[in-house]
Parts: sequence; structure tokens; C-alpha cells
Amino acid sequence: MALNYWNELKSLDNGIEYLMTLYLNQDLTPQEIEKAAKCGIKGVKSYPRGVTTNSENGIEDYEIYYPIFEAMQQHDLVLNLHGEIPSDNNKVSDNIKIRRSILIFLKKNKKIRIFVS
Repeated sequence: MALNYWNELKSLDNGIEYLMTLYLNQDLTPQEIEKAAKCGIKGVKSYPRGVTTNSENGIEDYEIYYPIFEAMQQHDLVLNLHGEIPSDNNKVSDNIKIRRSILIFLKKNKKIRIFVS
């Protein structure tokens, strides 16, 4: 899907370098990460659940994604973290739990590159 969109953008203006990313979700596999890297995908974007518009399918726990992150390290893809803090105080503690689960991975795997936006 990302490659189709990339090709569509290139057909509109081939003079721009488009940096494409995948969306972190439960269907993403380490094999897809390898394939994406070979095709020029630059990273994977992650949205915590309930933090921003249309994020109801966002991440609640990063632990299940550790194999994805390992593949991203191996293929030098960037993890793009959506850094917004929820305005609802009831959701702030959930957001902190979500972020802790990625910090556990980062302590053991210091080679993954992260971009917070």
C-alpha cells in the first residue's frame, strides 16, 4: 500500500524525495519490515491509542512489537513515535504505561533510531 502511494506521488512530481513509512499495527511482521526496507521504506509510524484523532486502533503495549523493532534495527528503519500527550487527564496514565513498554525495549536495544513528532 505504501509503495502504491509512493508511486502515485512520484508520478505527480518526480523531483521530490518522498520518505515513506508504514503504520505500526498487529498485521506487520518482521518479514514485511525486511521487504519494506528493500523497497525503500524509511520507517514505521506509531500512534498511542486514544491520543490523537482516529487513534482508536493505536498501540496500548509495545511489548508485542519487539520482534518488529528488532527487524527495524537490522534493516535500519526509523521508529516514528507520535509524541502528543492526551489532553484528557484520565488518559495520561495510560499513555505513560504505553511509553514505559517501549523504554524497556530501548534499554536492551540501543541501535534503533527514533524520531518523535
